[in-house]
Amino acid sequence: MRIFVPVLVLVLFLSAGGLHSSYAPGEALSKQYIGLVEVNGVITDSARVNRQLEELLNNKDVAGIVLRVNSPGGTVAASQEIYEMVKDVAAGKKIYVSMADMAASGGLYISLGANKIYANPGTITGSIGVIFEGMNIRGLMEKIGVDALVYKSGEKKDIMSMYRQPTEEEAEIMQSVVNDTYQQFLTAVSQGRNMTPEEVEEIADGRIFNGRQAKDAGLVDDLKSFEGVVEDLKTDLKIPNASIIDAQDPTEEFMNYINGVLGPSIQQQALSRLRPVVNNQVEKAIKELKRKLIREGVFKEISKRRFYLKPSVKAKLKREEAEKRKIKDRRRHHARTL
Repeated sequence: MRIFVPVLVLVLFLSAGGLHSSYAPGEALSKQYIGLVEVNGVITDSARVNRQLEELLNNKDVAGIVLRVNSPGGTVAASQEIYEMVKDVAAGKKIYVSMADMAASGGLYISLGANKIYANPGTITGSIGVIFEGMNIRGLMEKIGVDALVYKSGEKKDIMSMYRQPTEEEAEIMQSVVNDTYQQFLTAVSQGRNMTPEEVEEIADGRIFNGRQAKDAGLVDDLKSFEGVVEDLKTDLKIPNASIIDAQDPTEEFMNYINGVLGPSIQQQALSRLRPVVNNQVEKAIKELKRKLIREGVFKEISKRRFYLKPSVKAKLKREEAEKRKIKDRRRHHARTL
């Protein structure tokens, strides 16, 4: 089964920020706090971010939330789910977005539900649009004399196949999906930034903006660093001495940083490479233990994969077990006579 996922993404090299003190879900806090949720790397899943946002929303000691976004975008559905959660949070608590190096396409999308959006002057944002990508290698296959054999349940099942040119109808189908998803993005921008559809369309051709240009275009409210955003939120909430708590576990944060910067499958790749090494070491350890037990006369090898206790060892173990039972019996008898 071939699955193509529409993406809202700007492909550029991305570097992520530092770590923050973490907060354990359900932890009792003694004063007002500013919650911090970070989105780093390509957005492919909403579960972690939405869980953290919900935990901070439900914590009565958290007065407001900063959503730190450092992402070139990602898949449409995941971006929309985070966007909807951010809107829900904004209805109950103030949530301000702090854009880092990049908050483009899907990174901008998830920011649109916040009460305010801030960027640095050099932040890369914008890239409003949707893209499907594929390739056609039919000419290469014909050149080297290779044919593709395809068996499918329906006429459109191999739509966007790299082995043939798409039909005119298929091209229209794919473009209609892109256009409809694009309209969903435009609606989110229009609602989130209080812009008319016509105003959005003027800047929604996929172009990128730096932070200063984004402010002029109405995509962000102000230009401030992360620290400046936190101070603005404290001021607006009238809690100048509030501390910041990070909703993310440090270990989880590190793994998500690796996942975001190096690719969604890096953890699986790492595990797949480590597993043979670990298994090999375990197997070596077991073999060495067996050899040691054989040398010490505990086990006797009768084949490469079968071992059994020597009769002399079995007899010794039986004698020891019998002696233990006798000692227990004597103790019980002694206890009864007392």
